[in-house]
Amino acid sequence: MRNPKLHKLSIVYICTFFMLLVVPTLVMVFKSANTTSCEQRTILKRPIFNYQLDYLKQFGAYFEDNYGFRNELTYCQSVIKLTVFNSSTNPKQVLIGKEGWLFYNSKTDQAYGSYSRTNLLTSKELRSYKTLHEERKQLLAAQNIHYLLAVFPDKCSIYPEHFPFQMKVQVSGKTSRTDQIRTYLKKQQSPISLIEVRKEMLAQKQQQLYVKHDSHWNDLGAYYAYFTFMQKAYAVLQEKPHPLSDFTLTSAQLKGGDLLGMLGICAKSNYTEPIPILQLKQKMKLSDDKAFPESYGKHNATAPSKLKVLFFRDSYGNALIQYFSLHFNSTYFYWTAYDQSIVDKVKPDVVVVMSTERYV
Repeated sequence: MRNPKLHKLSIVYICTFFMLLVVPTLVMVFKSANTTSCEQRTILKRPIFNYQLDYLKQFGAYFEDNYGFRNELTYCQSVIKLTVFNSSTNPKQVLIGKEGWLFYNSKTDQAYGSYSRTNLLTSKELRSYKTLHEERKQLLAAQNIHYLLAVFPDKCSIYPEHFPFQMKVQVSGKTSRTDQIRTYLKKQQSPISLIEVRKEMLAQKQQQLYVKHDSHWNDLGAYYAYFTFMQKAYAVLQEKPHPLSDFTLTSAQLKGGDLLGMLGICAKSNYTEPIPILQLKQKMKLSDDKAFPESYGKHNATAPSKLKVLFFRDSYGNALIQYFSLHFNSTYFYWTAYDQSIVDKVKPDVVVVMSTERYV
């Protein structure tokens, strides 16, 4: 005789299973289209129907990106794996280190090659690097423009003690690409001087200079990079950096971080950490300079220097803007590689090319 309770449980189980299959699809059909993801990437759009063999593959990828409650389910999975198992849901992008530190692991964005020391240059590439920057310096000198080249350390270079075991075993040797370039330029007696700040930042690392849940430094890390850069570039810029005592140091709670986002854990989560906030005590007449709309420009009417300085930078340069703009009448920050057409347009007194070491 059939067990009534077991029969009811079977129906509940079947209905629940059916709902789990159908509801996400219905939500996907009726919800408004998204173009971005919590994981900081572009959501795939529905492919146009065709009779090609790869259409089903394309549609499958589209469905995986757009099924109902995807962000919520990804968030739950990521939180469980991170807090319970201390593991990553996206190991190709993010690895979980010790004491809550997250590390960028992307091969496509050169992070892996940089921290693993597997991105060293060949002799031919070193010669090309030297020639490129020497010719650029010579070209700018003919226009009475100074040329400065700076490289800033990645998080991995300052806090390798927090690496997970997987990252430690991937490190090949102690020489980085930056070390290699510096040694080569010195050996060749090149007029190009590579301004570095890693040694000085390592001396201050006990203060926590980078964000645990993000791939970038915090305001304090950026400050020490700025301070060292200004000291080493004094012969050209003729400006001394502000000592730390010139700033008011407070703290704030940062929610999220780009590495948490890559795990599917957005800023709305409860993952927070304290970060330092620096603000110059002295009042300055700083304003946005919109002479070149595609740049992040600053005009400082009270700046001690009348120089116009053009910076080519990457995302690490965001936190440096607040410091460099304190010194010069006009500063322009372009988030791009060196571009001669921009130099010709801005007509600066000094060009600074600064990059994170994985992009050098």
